[in-house]
Amino acid sequence: MEPRISLITLGVADLQRSLRFYRDGLGLPTTWNGDRGVVFFKTTGTCLSLFPYEKLAEDIAPEFLVPRAKFAGIALAHNIRERGEVDRILAQAEAAGARIEKPAQETFWGGYSGYFSDPDGYLWEVAHGAFPFRPDGSLDIPRSAAGSELDRREELTMPVIRTPDERFSDLPGFPYRPNYVEVAGMRMHYVDEGPTGGASTETFLCLHGEPTWSYLYRKMIPTLAARGRVVAPDFIGFGRSDKYTERSEYSFQMHRDMLAGFLTALDLRRLTLICQDWGGLIGLRVAAEMPERFARLVIMNTGLPTGDEQMSEGFKRWREFAANSDDLPVGFIMQRTLVGGAEVDPRVIAAYEAPFPDTRYKVGAMVFPLLVPVTPDDPGSAGMRNARTVFSQWNKPVQVMFSDSDPITRGGDRFFRNLIPTAKDQPEIVIQGASHFLQEDSGEEIARHIVEFVDRTPA
Repeated sequence: MEPRISLITLGVADLQRSLRFYRDGLGLPTTWNGDRGVVFFKTTGTCLSLFPYEKLAEDIAPEFLVPRAKFAGIALAHNIRERGEVDRILAQAEAAGARIEKPAQETFWGGYSGYFSDPDGYLWEVAHGAFPFRPDGSLDIPRSAAGSELDRREELTMPVIRTPDERFSDLPGFPYRPNYVEVAGMRMHYVDEGPTGGASTETFLCLHGEPTWSYLYRKMIPTLAARGRVVAPDFIGFGRSDKYTERSEYSFQMHRDMLAGFLTALDLRRLTLICQDWGGLIGLRVAAEMPERFARLVIMNTGLPTGDEQMSEGFKRWREFAANSDDLPVGFIMQRTLVGGAEVDPRVIAAYEAPFPDTRYKVGAMVFPLLVPVTPDDPGSAGMRNARTVFSQWNKPVQVMFSDSDPITRGGDRFFRNLIPTAKDQPEIVIQGASHFLQEDSGEEIARHIVEFVDRTPA
C-alpha cells in the first residue's frame, strides 16, 4: 500500500445542506457539486467528499445501516499559518451553521486550537502552531531521528535546483546585495534596501510577475528607498530563489503559501504592496487574507481572475503559447514586449535571462500562465473570489496605475476602480507609452507617483 490517503468521504443526512455548508459557508471549491448524488471538493492533497449516509452504509454492507454515534472517535483538522485565523475560521463556521464544541484556546502541545461540528456532527479542529507547512500547503511533519534509508534518499533527491551565483555578476543597474530566508524548506531571495528600523518606517513590498524577477524594480528602488524600506522578493522558480524542476510542484496555492510564509518569517508590517502581473494575483490574495500587515495597495497591470469571465484575447494567446512550448525564450519575450524593445541594452535583456541557464530552471515560468484560473472551479478561483469580496469593502488607500499599451490587462484599471471603494479617492493615473512591464519602461516615473501617494495617505 502506498503511503497516501486519496479520499475522505463523509456520510451526510442531507447532501444539499452539507454542500451549502462546505461550499457556500466555508468556501471550499467543488469539482462535482451534487448533481450525481455525490460531492467532491478541491482540497490540497487528500480529497474531501460528501455522500448520503444511508447510501454509504449500504455500499459497505447492510449491517452498517445503523444510527451514527455522536462521537465516532475521529476528527478532521484544518491547520493554518496565522494564530488569528483560528478565531476567524471558527466564527465563519458558526455563521454557516456549525456548532462550536470547544472555543479556541491554548493547547497542551503549545499551539492554539478549537473545535466545531458540521451539520451532521462531524468534528473539525482548527489549529495553529502544530507543524510547519510544505510549499503545496500540506503539513511538514518532521521525521524521527531513526527515519528509514528510503526517507533519507527521498530528502536527498528532492527536485530543487539553484541558479549559480555567477549568473548574477555585474548586472547593469542592479548593485543590490542578495538576502535570503528559508520558507518551508525553500530558499527565497529578496532585495532589502533603505531603512529597516522604527515602527513608523514605511515598507514597500515589490512583487514581480512572469517571467521576470526583482531586477524588474531596479529603476524604482532608489526613489522608494529614499522614502522607506524596499523589500523585493523573487517567487519560487524565479530570480535567485530556489526552483523546482517538476511541474507538479508549482501551484497557485504554493506561491500564495510561500509569500505568506515570507511575510511571516520577516514579520513585515505597514506594507505598501506594489504589484504587477502575477505579483498582483498572489500579492492581492495574500493582502485580502492577511490585511493586518498591509497599509496601502498600488495595483498595476494585473487582475483578480476567478474563471467566471472571459479572459482577454492577448492572455489567451499567451497561455496557448506557454502550453505548447518546450522552452520559454525569456529574452525574446522581454524584447518583444517592452516599448522600443529592439533598442533595449542587450545586457538588460541578458539580466532577465540570468536566472535561467537552461530549460530545467524555467519550469516555474513555463507553468505560471497555466495556473491562472480560467474556469470557475480551477484551483485559485475561490481565493480570487474571496479577494474580490474583501476588496469590495476595503477601507485602506489604493492607487490603481495601469499602462496604456498592455494588450493583456488593458481595461483592468476600470475593474479595480469600480471594485475597491478607496481606489476612487486617488487620481486616475495612466502611465503613457509603457508596456505590460511598466516598471521597466517607466520605473522612475512610477516610483515618484508612489511616493506622492504615500505622502498624501499617512498610515
